[in-house]
Amino acid sequence: MYIFSSTTFILLMYHIKNTMSRKNFYIFFIFLLKILFLLVLTVFYFLYKSKIFDLEKIVDTFSIICYNVSVK
Repeated sequence: MYIFSSTTFILLMYHIKNTMSRKNFYIFFIFLLKILFLLVLTVFYFLYKSKIFDLEKIVDTFSIICYNVSVK
């Protein structure tokens, strides 16, 4: 599932890049990264406020996610 979704995302970004100018594509890409960051931040904030996770578990989970993303 992960491979399928990442492949779909790559193909979508390739198509968008070919249909936009370079400057507009970079603006769009930065915009998508900001939205993704805010989405992740919102999820962790919700988990913290709802007492599902304590702060230590959230930081550990976030560091594991960052490590996995940087390694791949």
